[in-house]
Amino acid sequence: MKIFKRKTREHYYNITDIDSTGALYRLIIGKKSNGKTYAVCHNIVHEYIMTGKYSVYLRRYTEDVKPQNVSDLLRPHWNYISKMTHGAYNCTVYKKGAFLIAYRNPDTGDIDHYDEEHPILYTATLSGWEHRQGADRGECAFIFFDEFCSRLKYLPDEFITFGKVISTYMRDRPIKAVYMCSNTVNVYCPYWAEMGIYNVEKLKKGEIACYSYNNGDTTIAVEYCADSDNTQQVNKYFAFDNPRLNMIFNGDWEIANYRHLSSRFTAEDIYLRFYVKFTGHYIAGDILKRDSEILLFFHPCKPPDVDNFTIFYTDEPIKSIYHSNSFNHCKTEKQRLILNLLLTNRDYYANNTIGEIIANFRKEAERIAI
Repeated sequence: MKIFKRKTREHYYNITDIDSTGALYRLIIGKKSNGKTYAVCHNIVHEYIMTGKYSVYLRRYTEDVKPQNVSDLLRPHWNYISKMTHGAYNCTVYKKGAFLIAYRNPDTGDIDHYDEEHPILYTATLSGWEHRQGADRGECAFIFFDEFCSRLKYLPDEFITFGKVISTYMRDRPIKAVYMCSNTVNVYCPYWAEMGIYNVEKLKKGEIACYSYNNGDTTIAVEYCADSDNTQQVNKYFAFDNPRLNMIFNGDWEIANYRHLSSRFTAEDIYLRFYVKFTGHYIAGDILKRDSEILLFFHPCKPPDVDNFTIFYTDEPIKSIYHSNSFNHCKTEKQRLILNLLLTNRDYYANNTIGEIIANFRKEAERIAI
């Protein structure tokens, strides 16, 4: 892995640095409304005008690409379209899941004509992909997966479906790049592990981490956007003491507040200890009993000795009576106790970061179990 540092502060996000890496996959994460989507869409529009190649705008759910939610995606680029086509086209229209360049009569406001044969941008979704596979549409320039990180559940086998989408549009022709953009909503997003990207939480603003696989044929660049000037004027609206708002306020990773212990427990109070491994992090879970009180406490730990424990939860499918990949996979009375403490909100965390790891492990385990 190589780290590059952006040298200048921009008014809006500038895509030049990550494009200069030449990586096949270009992942851009950062503050909400700092211009990430705008920058990628500008590249898409420019490539289309220069070469005639279409691109693909990919989202997770079908609802995301309905006209009321996506029809204005390219509106900020209408002036550029008019300039580059010398006025032959001055806008876009969204019809049947595709953006078409068009000419809107400035006097009547009506669309006089549009290029239906050569869309500038197709939309696709992971959830509806099996129903939308179509014929070869020709050479694709870019695939743009917007909002790939989520704090909600991911789809079953989502990464495999993502790969199928790319393969279908590529056919036997290489594309220029796959862009993946997201606000900093989930530092433990499963895409990091799926793509072999670790320690994203250690990446600093303005840095670009570059990875290569398979003798350099597969390359990935991950940029944590530096602060830009355009959102400074609205920061005053989100300066509350709530860590989840830091994503909007200053581009920090969104982290929820989790329950912390209000009283001290000792080693003598530990009834059972088990372990969770997720995205390279090891977490110990202690069931604590004192008098009539019983609760579950998660805290960081060093990698455990495999021979000295009986319950080990992991997102890796290890076939062993000592391992399972879901809290819901209960074989013993002790495992059922763990699940019951979680379901009755008697779980506590050493800090909010530990809470985020366990919350994401639970979502991933439920997704795999579907």
